Amino acid sequence: MENSKFIRLYRALSAKEQMAFERFVNGMYGGQTLAMDVLKYIHKNFLKTLFQESDKELIINEILKQKTVSKQQRKNVDNLLGKLYGYLKEFLVWKKLSSQKEEIDFLMLDILQEKKVDKLLFQDMVRLENKLEKTKVFDVQNALRLFQLYHQKFYHPKTSKINTKNKDLPKAMENLDHFYVSMKLKLATELINRGRVLQEQHSISLLHSTIEFANDEMRGYPVIELWLLTIELLEKENEDLFRQLKNKVCHPESSVKPLDKLIFLSYLINFASSQIKKRNFTYYQAAYDLYVFGIEEKLLLKNGYFSPTKFNNIVRIACVLKKFTWIEQFISEWGKFLPSNYQQAVVQISNAYILFEQRKFNQTLETIAHLSFDDPYIELRARTLMLKSYFELYQFSNKHLILDYCKSFDNFLRRNLVVNQVTVASYRALIQFIRKMLHKKLNFKAVNNWYQQVPYIFSKFWIEEKIYKLKMESSSLNSFQPEDSNSIQK
Repeated sequence: MENSKFIRLYRALSAKEQMAFERFVNGMYGGQTLAMDVLKYIHKNFLKTLFQESDKELIINEILKQKTVSKQQRKNVDNLLGKLYGYLKEFLVWKKLSSQKEEIDFLMLDILQEKKVDKLLFQDMVRLENKLEKTKVFDVQNALRLFQLYHQKFYHPKTSKINTKNKDLPKAMENLDHFYVSMKLKLATELINRGRVLQEQHSISLLHSTIEFANDEMRGYPVIELWLLTIELLEKENEDLFRQLKNKVCHPESSVKPLDKLIFLSYLINFASSQIKKRNFTYYQAAYDLYVFGIEEKLLLKNGYFSPTKFNNIVRIACVLKKFTWIEQFISEWGKFLPSNYQQAVVQISNAYILFEQRKFNQTLETIAHLSFDDPYIELRARTLMLKSYFELYQFSNKHLILDYCKSFDNFLRRNLVVNQVTVASYRALIQFIRKMLHKKLNFKAVNNWYQQVPYIFSKFWIEEKIYKLKMESSSLNSFQPEDSNSIQK
């Protein structure tokens, strides 16, 4: 049986929040002794194990002090859990409101208007207006709040509508424009990005007129400028636009909120990644700089955890740039922020990346050979490291071992039901490249021509190193060919 709603939500709280919730229930519902007893019992027994239907019997025996279990008593347990779920929702809403003073202020405005305490209402409106207008960081939510405030002031029954000094209506319109334009550009940017990445086709109404209006009227707002620049970058894929956006987002005095900053950072990283896939390897340094910025600004953690994929991407990019000391420090400092069920595997693969780039191929294999993986994407990274290590070690001594592993890897990809098809194609192209490099009629021109035409392939940087080496070897062999007769006569 799946855990009750209360237990699932309660488990999501930190230990500190669980203690605060207990104090909240004690303070607000001190007379509910049975509910408190059930809460303490659950805290003690069911934080790490599933709450089964049969566990209700334990509550009936231990808390309700009943030796026999009836249908009604089971229903009583359900009612107690439902009551605790209601208390927990109240606690979380109260906690959220406590950290958002403006929401409380606006709720009080509604209350004062309902109670017809007009003098206090207008005093609070003026105070809140001054507070919001002084905000240094442009916040689209603040624009919406100011619109609501000016709208509420203007349409209050006691506000004189025929008054040339009243600026509430134009101010309401101005802030509504700010909110609309910012949100329109934000959503349009994501739709354009999805068109590039997922080949989705979207018709975005009023986008052209919104961009024109933003360019003419709102160039002074940093966030809107960044949305305009991002849209232009996605449409034109211009290196100069990338640098402009990167400099503005990563500027130490940027007034962009952290959440928006993370979104812009993601677009920049994705753009750098797309350029690397197009074999523009100068973007490795740009991607590294962006990740370092995200780490320093603490933007990359989600719900307190580092994404395993993002973690390995950072390590892989830094390895290409040979920043081994930095990587070791990064793994040591941030590895503990990986989800516990992925932590060991991701850290070990990260260490294996370092060993591989240091050409310690036997140690690379030893590091990951006995790991097990719950995530197919992590397993793909591990298998890729193993395949490339086998190639580096046994290219000239044991081709059968490498080809056998290629077959095993290919079978794994064929059985895959999770990884998207473009990613599968990229890994299968890598396997195909290895097989070509092991062919007895190995030919630089044929391998290079094939590589230039393949649409998706993983490990491009490593592959290009191999192709360049093959080219040099081919040139060396040609230089040893005998000169033709004309050359000899000369």
